[in-house]
Amino acid sequence: MTEIKLFNHQKEALTWLKARKNGGLLAHDMGLGKTLTAILAAENYTEQEIHVIVPASLKLNWEREIWKFASKPSRFKVFKYTEFSLKRKIDAITKPECGCVILDESHFVKTHTSARTKEITARVLSAKEKKTLPVILLTGTPITKEVTDLFSQLLLIDAVPLRKSDGKPWNFFGFRNAFQNSKPTYGGHKEYYGVKNEGYLNSVLETCMLMRKKEQVLDLPEKVRNERVLETKLSKDLVSKLDEVMNFISFDEETGSVKIDKDAEQRLHVATLRKFVGISKVETTLSYLKDIAENGSNEPIIIFAHHKEVIANLSQGLKDCPTITGETPLHQRQSIVDAFQSGHLKYIVCNIQSAGVGLTLTRSKHIVFAELDWSPSNLRQAEDRIHRIGQKNNVVIDYILINHDFELKMLKNIKNKLDIISKTVEYKIA
Repeated sequence: MTEIKLFNHQKEALTWLKARKNGGLLAHDMGLGKTLTAILAAENYTEQEIHVIVPASLKLNWEREIWKFASKPSRFKVFKYTEFSLKRKIDAITKPECGCVILDESHFVKTHTSARTKEITARVLSAKEKKTLPVILLTGTPITKEVTDLFSQLLLIDAVPLRKSDGKPWNFFGFRNAFQNSKPTYGGHKEYYGVKNEGYLNSVLETCMLMRKKEQVLDLPEKVRNERVLETKLSKDLVSKLDEVMNFISFDEETGSVKIDKDAEQRLHVATLRKFVGISKVETTLSYLKDIAENGSNEPIIIFAHHKEVIANLSQGLKDCPTITGETPLHQRQSIVDAFQSGHLKYIVCNIQSAGVGLTLTRSKHIVFAELDWSPSNLRQAEDRIHRIGQKNNVVIDYILINHDFELKMLKNIKNKLDIISKTVEYKIA
């Protein structure tokens, strides 16, 4: 067992969790040591088994952390979210021996209709009917897109807001009606967007969620984002199709979102166009990295992209540098991280989603995004692979963009989603 030294914000979080018999939502920024805090809090809750549910890519990392820091590592059982979404007949959580549950990256249960959310929620609520079962939720992004992302997470920690009419918890639809704006659409349906009644929602969150931003608790260096619109060779056919797509993309001033006509999206294969844009930016990104090196910098850089073809081409252009994707075996992923952190690698090319959580790459102070992601939380998670405990330098984040409204409006949409998130959960708790 490794000697444990806690930062003040970790001590505060540990005390806060100890005071909540049902657990709570620990929403500290990425890189503030939530894993260690949760391990210690869970051991304080119970002498029984502790069941940890994690994304598949983080299972090995959690097992390593448990053996480093837990006083009794054998009490911890680590499961992958996929074990629930596939509805395998496992008896996790509902076993009498289970005394505490930890959900890492708890926004994985944000969709109340998904199989894994239904399975996990049903097991937790069933167990809670028979005993007190503290649940610790860990995420730096409790809301990834919509305020309704919170509902299932609050349900797991007995914190769904109460209806003022009868004092009972809302169901999902009542929660959505209470905290999202709506407007009528065709066929008598409603479109939900943004957030309302945030004062009441924040008052509820103050009782069950502890959030600390990096700037509140650490003397971390500055994070500087650059939008680099670089000259990129685009085929005439691709430019023509992008121009056509823009006729079906509108910016909704009321909802603050970018909308693509669904029929046009299918007919024009917008997802495929995004891939071709990414492939077109490979040469531009490699040229940008070459310019950095030729300017005398030998700094290690993390490159993030979305599509397999883009990642493969970038890796090839960087002399077959290692890649981390959803297909990278867990032991190989950790070997790549260790090699990078120890100074044996200059570049790693990573998938935004697969490598955006659970990795510490603080040897680098520079990230280059060759592609965008529709979800702002995915981008923030990826950024914070280097902007976390252990980082001593100012951090530079470069977003490589083509000079076309297709990506520029996509970026505008991302920024609007970040505004919604900041209105809802980014507040200080005294």
